[in-house]
Amino acid sequence: MVILYFANAVIKGEYMKKLTTLLLMLLLSCCFVLAGCGETPLTMPTGYETVYSNGGFVVGAGNYMYFANAYKDSSSLKSSSDNEGKNAEDVSIKRVEKQTNSSWFNIVKDEENKISYEKVINKIAGYQVSNMFIANQYLYFTSPNIHKNKENSYEFELSTLFRIKLDGTGLKEVYTSKTAGIKMYLTADKTLLMFDDEKIMKLNAEIGEDSFDILAEDVSGVEFPSNMEQELAWVYYTSNRDEDSLLTGNILNKVSIATGDIIEVSAVSGQTIKIISQNYGRLFYTKSGKNDGLYSNDFSGSNSEILHRTLTEGIVDASDLMYIECENSNYNSFVFMYNDNLYIQLITDTNDAQAVKVTSQKTTIQFSYGSYVYYSTDGGIYRYSVMDRIQKQIADNSNVNQGIMDFDGRYIYYFASDDNQESSTEYLYRADAYVDGNFKVERVGELSEADAKAIEEAESDQEQE
Repeated sequence: MVILYFANAVIKGEYMKKLTTLLLMLLLSCCFVLAGCGETPLTMPTGYETVYSNGGFVVGAGNYMYFANAYKDSSSLKSSSDNEGKNAEDVSIKRVEKQTNSSWFNIVKDEENKISYEKVINKIAGYQVSNMFIANQYLYFTSPNIHKNKENSYEFELSTLFRIKLDGTGLKEVYTSKTAGIKMYLTADKTLLMFDDEKIMKLNAEIGEDSFDILAEDVSGVEFPSNMEQELAWVYYTSNRDEDSLLTGNILNKVSIATGDIIEVSAVSGQTIKIISQNYGRLFYTKSGKNDGLYSNDFSGSNSEILHRTLTEGIVDASDLMYIECENSNYNSFVFMYNDNLYIQLITDTNDAQAVKVTSQKTTIQFSYGSYVYYSTDGGIYRYSVMDRIQKQIADNSNVNQGIMDFDGRYIYYFASDDNQESSTEYLYRADAYVDGNFKVERVGELSEADAKAIEEAESDQEQE
C-alpha cells in the first residue's frame, strides 16, 4: 500500500509538473502575442529613399502613399482612448500602393477600381495641426496630445510628435508641445524645425533622431516657409528687449540652422517688427512706429528692403500673405488678404494702385505651387496664375473643410463629408488640379462599414430612380 501510494504521488507530481510547464508555455505565448499587437510589420516601401510631398497630411515614400484617413477636431476628444485603438480606426494613418513612375500619387487599384488599404497606426493625424514628414525609413507625425496635466485634466489642444518606421513598427513619442500654436518645418537636408514655448528647436530626421536641440530661446515671433524642403540656412525671428532696457520696440534676429550662431539684424528703438512670411529667401514683415507698412527683404544687399504701400490693414500673419516665386522673376508676386478678399501684387510694385483684386467673397489662401496660388471659398477650390492672371475652379464641393489642405503636385487633398453617409466624419478627398473640362474629384479615405453601406444604398436608390 505504501509503495502504491508513493507511486501514485510520483505520477501525480509528474503530471502536475507537465501541466505547469504547459501552462507557463501558453502564458508566455500569450505575452508574446500581446507584446506584438500593433507591431506586425508591413512591407517596407520599395525605394523609400524617394520621398514625395513632405508636410501636411499626405506624403509618399517609394511605392506607397501615407495619409490621414479622416479629420478629427482635437476639441471633440473626450478621453485618451479617442486617439488610440478601435476608437481611432476611422481617423487613423493608412497607406495605399502608388505607381512609382510619377511624382504625384497615382494610386494602384484592382480590376473593380477599388483601393487596397493598409493600416499604419491608430492615431489621429488629420486635425488642426497636421504635420507628416518622411525621412529615410521613418515617418514623423503630429497627433493630439493624450496626456493629463498636473491638475489631472486633458490638454487635447497640445500636440505630440511621434516617430514610426514605414513598416508601422517602433512607435516612439518624440515631443509633446507646451503650447497649442506649434509650427514645424522640414528643410531640404531633412532637418526638422519646431517652434514651441518661445523656442526654435531642431532634430536630424534623416538619421532618425528622437530629441530636439535648442537653436534660439526667448523667441517672440517666427514664420517658417510655407513650401517644404527649401534650402534654408537661416531662420529669422523676433525677440523682446530686456525688461530693464531703456529702449522700446523689439529686435529682429537670425539664427544659423547649422551652427546655432545668432546675429542681430535690426534693433531700432521705437520700432516693432512683426514677421509675416518667410519664403524662397524673402522675408515679409510689418513695422510699427516711424515707418509703418509692409516690407519685404531678400537680404541680398544693404538696399534690398522694399516698402510696399499696399492694403496692409488686414495682413496679420502667414495666413494673410504668401510669396510666389516664378521661373520668370519678372512675375514674382505676393498675394494677400484684404477685407476677406484675395489680392495680388508684383514684388516690384510699391503701392496699392498696382494691387489686383482676385476674389469678391470670403477667401482662404491654401498654398502655392510654381506660379499658381490655390485658395478656397464657400463655392469650392480654385487656382490662379500670377503670370497669366487666369482663374480656374478645381472643385465645387460645398462641404469642404477649408481649415487644412495638401498638394502632391497634381492632386489637391482635403477633408469633406458625403451627404449620403451615416456619420458626419470628414474623409480624405482629392481633386485633380490639371484636368480639363468637368471636375475630377474622388474620395481617397476608407469609409467605415456603416458609412459605406449608407452611401451604397443611397447610390442604389438614385440609380433606380
